[in-house]
Amino acid sequence: MTPEFHRPRTIASLAPGGETVAIAARSAERAALARRFDLPTISHLAARFHLRPESGGGVAVKARLLARVTQICVVSLAPFPHIIDETFLLRFVPAGREAEGDDPEAVDTIGVSDGAIDLGEAAAEQLALLLDPYPRAPGAELPAPYADGNAEQAGAFAALRALRKK
Repeated sequence: MTPEFHRPRTIASLAPGGETVAIAARSAERAALARRFDLPTISHLAARFHLRPESGGGVAVKARLLARVTQICVVSLAPFPHIIDETFLLRFVPAGREAEGDDPEAVDTIGVSDGAIDLGEAAAEQLALLLDPYPRAPGAELPAPYADGNAEQAGAFAALRALRKK
């Protein structure tokens, strides 16, 4: 299956000293990615990759991702804009040589089996990693009974407690 944001490059076509490649998602690609990541919209998604071939068939990557997305606030349930501007490192390696382990500081590796790398999918995956799983709009406040972590004093449980005390 072809990913929504597909920008393939063959490793053999890369300049031996490395090269820089810029990509940007088109409107239909952004809409498909928004559906995939359950976002109201992705109004901009672009990445700039510096690709450096490594001995053994791998490619070292340093990249910058720029995105403008709309997320839904977990407090107010209102949509709000969010800008992502992050750099990241990764390596494309021959399949079977992916790094294993749980080191969060390790450079992510992506296995390649056909001699081609997909920069669009790499950017999409990085976007997914950078999205806050519990997005909160600036200034969003929890209602007073919940703000102090004492939620049992609010809502239906408070009403039940009052009935029990009678």
